[in-house]
Amino acid sequence: MKIACASIFLLQCFLLLLALASASSSAATTPSRYESIRALDENGQSKQLQHAKQAALQHGTLILAVKHANETIHIVSVATTSPHRRQRPLAVVHTITPNTFLLCSGVQADARWLIDKLRQLHLQMQVRYGSSGAGWAQRLSSLYRAVFWGIPDDSNPWQHTRWLELERWGRPLGVQSILIEQKQLCAIEPSGGIMEPDQPVVAIGRHSADILRQWRSSSDSDSLTEQVRVACEGISPRGTVLSIAQIGTDVSWQMTL
Repeated sequence: MKIACASIFLLQCFLLLLALASASSSAATTPSRYESIRALDENGQSKQLQHAKQAALQHGTLILAVKHANETIHIVSVATTSPHRRQRPLAVVHTITPNTFLLCSGVQADARWLIDKLRQLHLQMQVRYGSSGAGWAQRLSSLYRAVFWGIPDDSNPWQHTRWLELERWGRPLGVQSILIEQKQLCAIEPSGGIMEPDQPVVAIGRHSADILRQWRSSSDSDSLTEQVRVACEGISPRGTVLSIAQIGTDVSWQMTL
């Protein structure tokens, strides 16, 4: 009886060792699958860029830039509603040059990095050429792309971002931007894509796509306040306080939806 039990035990041990050896051999011959963070899906889209845009929308605030027929530009943004703070616009207009302005919506740390690099670039070009010139949309786009894709800028002399110390991140910037240069508007996506508006308004941040769709129906009004009210109707919550300011002046006011 003892001999039979011992034989069964030895047989079980042998089968277990055989199974382990087979699994080890299979693991050794099957290479592990590595997927780059810059890989594209079956539709040619980058999941990382999709996540970056969602982060910009989720963590960002609504900002609109509206250009009028007389070339004036107004910035519309959500104002703080904390009872412990004086209401002020959440959107900050960053001056890059006397005729170039930047607004960012999204992950604040990424926005600060982006603004800092643009200002470094402006100073370096001032030192080298005495002027930073035009073409800031392309330079901004280049910064977005260089961080994620690592695309060199040597082929484009306008961008000059090769002078900056740019480390390639493991993710794209979670920021959308509005650039105003020589009174021309455009938006920059986390992919670095430059979005030229088909109407005299650009929007970034939360609910921006929905508000742009409704803007067309509000364009018949002569009042900017009424245009904004119609565009935000049913999208932004009632009671939301919006700040409206004219670029380059101290003119500003607030409205409540």
